[in-house]
Amino acid sequence: HATNSYYVEKLLGEGGFGVVARCMNVDTEEVVALKMFREYIDKEDAEGEIECLCKLKQLDADTHNVVKFIEHFEYKGRFCLIFEMLDLDLFDFLESRNWRPKACG
Repeated sequence: HATNSYYVEKLLGEGGFGVVARCMNVDTEEVVALKMFREYIDKEDAEGEIECLCKLKQLDADTHNVVKFIEHFEYKGRFCLIFEMLDLDLFDFLESRNWRPKACG
């Protein structure tokens, strides 16, 4: 179950697996990104992603350069993931670099 309630402010994008929306935590007013899986997504696939994100959550997101995963829950039978809200999405970031990769490490 979600430990917080969220208000959807606007749709940010849509893809094969679901939609991403800009949301606000109604208790803290923190702006977050919500990823909601489509209804037809296999439950095992969604649970596998959640398991990976829970493991990554144990790392220091700033040190390891991963987006902060906040929580997950089900809403009307659909899996939802809550992440920190970033300034850019991956497409815009790569486009700003003229599609050149960024060195890691």
